[in-house]
Amino acid sequence: MGADGSLVLGGGLSPALVVAAGVGAVSLLAAGYRRALRVRDFGPRKPQALLALRCIAVLLLLLFLLNPIFRVERIPAEARRVAVLVDSSRSMGMRDSVGGGTRLDAARRILREEKLLAGLAGLARVDARAFDAAVRPLDLDRVAPAGETSDLAGALAAAIEEKDPVPLAAVVVLTDGCETGARRAADLPVRVPVFPVGIGSLEEALAEAPDVAVAGVRADRRALMNATVEVKVDLRSARLAGETVAVEIRRGGQAIAERAVRLENGPQEVLLAFVPRESGLQEFEARVVPHPREAVPENNVRPFAVHVAAQRLRVFYYEGTPRWEYKFLTRELKVDAHLALTTLLRTHVDRAYQSGEGAAADELFPPGREALRRYDCVILGDIRAADLTAGQAAALRAFVTEDGGGLVVLACRESLAPDGLAALGLDAVLPVPLGGARILEGNFGVRPTPDGVTHPATAGLVRFLPLESVYGVGAPKPGAQVLLRAEGGPSDYPLAVAQRVGAGRVFFFASDADWKWVMKHRDQGGGELFVRLWGQAIRWAAQRDADPRARAPVTVASDKETYRLGETVRLRVQGPDLAGIREAEVGGATVPLAPVGGALEGSFTPARAGVHAVKAGEASCEFFVERPAGEFDRIALQEPLLRKLAAASGGQYFDAVTARNLPEALKASGAVRRDTVEYAFAEWWLPFVLVVAALSTEWALRKRMQVM
Repeated sequence: MGADGSLVLGGGLSPALVVAAGVGAVSLLAAGYRRALRVRDFGPRKPQALLALRCIAVLLLLLFLLNPIFRVERIPAEARRVAVLVDSSRSMGMRDSVGGGTRLDAARRILREEKLLAGLAGLARVDARAFDAAVRPLDLDRVAPAGETSDLAGALAAAIEEKDPVPLAAVVVLTDGCETGARRAADLPVRVPVFPVGIGSLEEALAEAPDVAVAGVRADRRALMNATVEVKVDLRSARLAGETVAVEIRRGGQAIAERAVRLENGPQEVLLAFVPRESGLQEFEARVVPHPREAVPENNVRPFAVHVAAQRLRVFYYEGTPRWEYKFLTRELKVDAHLALTTLLRTHVDRAYQSGEGAAADELFPPGREALRRYDCVILGDIRAADLTAGQAAALRAFVTEDGGGLVVLACRESLAPDGLAALGLDAVLPVPLGGARILEGNFGVRPTPDGVTHPATAGLVRFLPLESVYGVGAPKPGAQVLLRAEGGPSDYPLAVAQRVGAGRVFFFASDADWKWVMKHRDQGGGELFVRLWGQAIRWAAQRDADPRARAPVTVASDKETYRLGETVRLRVQGPDLAGIREAEVGGATVPLAPVGGALEGSFTPARAGVHAVKAGEASCEFFVERPAGEFDRIALQEPLLRKLAAASGGQYFDAVTARNLPEALKASGAVRRDTVEYAFAEWWLPFVLVVAALSTEWALRKRMQVM
């Protein structure tokens, strides 16, 4: 490791005074030796030697008075380490660096030609990594800008949390800051200084470039085979107004829908439609054919997935009390071509209003498990314990936990009361406890959680409207996912909670005021929000992994159907016979499984986007990993983000020009430990020996010359 030296005076006397005294002493010595200098009998050199020896002794004595101290600062080997992270996501392939090179080329030049790696290696042990969706060892010759996402937060967390006996001094990251991972770097509790090196062009430089991008895709995540699927493609363009481009929906490299669009500056929406001919989880692409003048064709594609069902979902909706929620929800669900809806509204103790098909005319609620199996999902509105028999409640629990049926529970006064769902024993299959449930009135904002952003029940719902009331319930049960939260006053409350329960799925909504979105806020999109929320929630709950009557001995399922790249996928394998199953296969990789509560569970983080097939024994399932929005939506260097990260961690921001100064800044920051060693002249034994030797030799020579 490197070392720096410096010289200071430790005698406490004025150097000028000591030097003047030295000059005076030498002058007196020269005058005192005039007689000896005239003696020629011993040759011309011996008198001069006398004077030289005395002067050496005086000089050494003066140095004792000045006491010069030589300080050496050393950086001990292996005392600290520095993590170097290099972004290898696709945005680093932008050719806006010096000489037309890519951003990754600029990172290579900084590390090699400008000797940043060598400079850091002189201070500490260097651990170099490349990162995109995952972190791996850095090979500067082979690394390529091919990553589907830039998980900056994940890379920083991995570097900071790495187990190593050598303490981490700092993290140096070379990136454009276009992070698209599941977490945000600004939200990390960074405990070591971060020194970002920003690479790429600023927003002002890229604003002049012609470009058209697919900014977003909106489509139902569930569709019916041989039924039309509408897709809304959001475009964003600049400096191409009036030009015409082709917008496509593609599957497997083939265009299945296409439309010519005349571009406008700014955002615009394009509507396309296609008809799926196969069932299952399918991946599609919304694509703009690149324009000849376009500067960034990489942002012209946005993948999305649709789960195509072979038949309509069969839904039974039971409502114990006439209320507005029933009116608005049934009105919207009846016109949904993907649902076969049967409703039962209880108007009296022994009378009810029935609509749709599927229930016998003399039934108020399906009498048993076999009758419930006619449906994929049951919706429960306001319900009392007297509305169902103990046998019907037990059949409903088995319909969910054993038959894989879906259950959607709408919070209401009667159903959350002690003589409601809890008295029927149905709270056992709910994702939240009902004890102490209470209504809260006010103005509550609605916010999706990180799980809610990607969960099929709430994904794509960006703009929510306020609610006038919510129900306060207990903390979510283990394994439950809070998708929406209601914020009001000093606290927030779980609003939408989802959970897999046994073989089935349960969705709980803790408000009965959402119908007002349609009646009071239709001009603000309340009608579309209401329809999409309940359409997606019911479709998610109604999804079955297989026909329960032909269920395989073993089933495997992921905790969600759609994930963001960088998000952890949790797998669960269950069944009566799990012997011999130790791992699951996902795209050629293996995921170890461990026993948990009578089932097998495992988790992993996918490294690529797209549809993934899972196989455990004879069981299989699929899930979709979407490329996060933003990898080419924000292609400019995100300098404010990187500066904020540096300031919050106690580091310093550098650009491609000033990066060569980074080692000095790291050294000055105190992050790298340095040992200081002092060598004081007055504490060294050799000068004493030299003084004694000089004076002794001078005395012996004078005695011989008889010059006393």
